[in-house]
Amino acid sequence: MKTVVVLHDRVPPDARADNLDTIGQADMVAGALAELGYRPVRLELDLDLKGAADRLRAAKPDLVFNLVETIEGDDRLIHVGCALLDHLGLPYTGAQTAAQLTTSHKPTAKTILMDAGLPTAPWAMADRVPRFPGPYIVKGAALPGSLGIEDSSVVTDAAEVPRIAADRRGRLGGDWFVERFIDGREFNVGMLEGADGPECLPVSEMRFVDFPEGKPRILSYDSKWAEQSFDYHHTPRHFDHAPEDGALLERLRELALACWHRFGLAGYGRVDFRVDRQGRPWILDVNANPCLNPEAGFVSTAAEAGITEIDIVRRIVAARLRPPPALPPRRRKGTPVPELAITWRDQAHAADIAKVRDIVAATGFFNAEEIDVAVELVEERLAKGPPSLYEFMFAEAGDRLLGYACYGRVPMTAASYDLYYIAVAPDQQGTGLGRVLLDRSEKAMRALGARHVYIDTASRGQYETTRAFYLANGYAVVAEYEDFYAPGDGKMVLRKALED
Repeated sequence: MKTVVVLHDRVPPDARADNLDTIGQADMVAGALAELGYRPVRLELDLDLKGAADRLRAAKPDLVFNLVETIEGDDRLIHVGCALLDHLGLPYTGAQTAAQLTTSHKPTAKTILMDAGLPTAPWAMADRVPRFPGPYIVKGAALPGSLGIEDSSVVTDAAEVPRIAADRRGRLGGDWFVERFIDGREFNVGMLEGADGPECLPVSEMRFVDFPEGKPRILSYDSKWAEQSFDYHHTPRHFDHAPEDGALLERLRELALACWHRFGLAGYGRVDFRVDRQGRPWILDVNANPCLNPEAGFVSTAAEAGITEIDIVRRIVAARLRPPPALPPRRRKGTPVPELAITWRDQAHAADIAKVRDIVAATGFFNAEEIDVAVELVEERLAKGPPSLYEFMFAEAGDRLLGYACYGRVPMTAASYDLYYIAVAPDQQGTGLGRVLLDRSEKAMRALGARHVYIDTASRGQYETTRAFYLANGYAVVAEYEDFYAPGDGKMVLRKALED
């Protein structure tokens, strides 16, 4: 009989409700393991890591089922359990150390999402007044279970953000950040690994029922843990989606799987979304090891698909014990087109006039005038050739344009280049194609003699993810002009020096 250690944090009797939840998880997992024929051994983890290591060695487990969420109440240490198990060479379920670390610190996770081109709301650390437009919501950087999220966390006045962060820090400790509040609907997508990789469980929507006028439509701490509160009883989970939500639900599943692969999740996971009034999804959180308490959302969502608690545990265990596949799946909707199927070219064709218009419009980031200008640059190149100073890089699969970039030497300079446009088809966003397109464009500019590349972008919040993408790829902000495009919408200039 194989031994499986159920490792969880030590929970004192006076712990918060979200920490006490760990006991329910451990009870469920240990019971399911016994039903499956394993010998479960429960061990607690605290800051005595040497003692924990000795107990783990003595147990001689074949596998550790990792349920560690905090260590002595500090949520920032969630990854320490994984690191200890790595140190001991013991296999364990769920997300491994890197995924636990990056997903548990929300600003880090948001930076990774932005770098990958995945949609997440603009954000900044909350110790200063944010520069992107509101409304705003102030959150803990590494606090789980919506801890610290209250009605007063949502504000319209940017000047209020540092005060709220200071209040929460004084009460709860830790770092705090602010992001643009997406006023709309909230969805969860759970994922459970199977023999062929992760599969999405039924999409659930958390609805805000009979919320009075002016009350923020948020999942507060009370909505999850305070059973006597209004929020707890008026934010039910629903699976009965309207037919017109079909495309949205498919997009949520695609984004959830993109997060799974980007962060390297394993076994199980969940991605939380807000959907704005225009129907656009924004990623809130990536949960590496979501709660497995029988009353929690993940178990309820699995039950909607006919998956029992025992089946959940069986699949999580199997995901860790089975050998890794020799090769990942070659093609899944919403993941990259295999590189060998992409054709690259740097010459514009007449057919690109329509293709560029379509792809730029499809991104949703450009207004009508900007779309027209993108098309005019193609036309100018076709009419004048190299003297137009407009160069292109196209990525295609067959006749389909997957992405493109337009760049050129700045007139009256020797070696300064502008990157005018870069656009990727919506279903290829988040696959890494944008980074490859940028890299190829930079190499092409360097071959033409470029020493510096400049990019102009608007300062408004919509372009926060765009700026984050360029900053992550070596660009730096070198100038900013307030109210350049419109009142409250300035121009930011980014630059990168190209190496030999």
